[in-house]
Amino acid sequence: MWQSVEGDVAINTIANLQAALYRDYPAGQIFDVITHGKNTMQGYGDKLSPEERWSVIAYLRALQLSQSFPGELIPANVKNNIK
Repeated sequence: MWQSVEGDVAINTIANLQAALYRDYPAGQIFDVITHGKNTMQGYGDKLSPEERWSVIAYLRALQLSQSFPGELIPANVKNNIK
């Protein structure tokens, strides 16, 4: 919330889907949000096929894993090539 001349104004921020909170969301719940929308996000059920929505979820999960992967598990020869 912030103050404006007209009073309090709520600002909806874009969710950080890499946050721990969203890593625990069941895939079916994410599918439902993509399909029907939530809060100010519109639904994409009429724009994306079920297969495309599942692909979005798979991509999201890959991003989440990439951000929480323990660096010490990366082999040294691979680490040296990461910029």
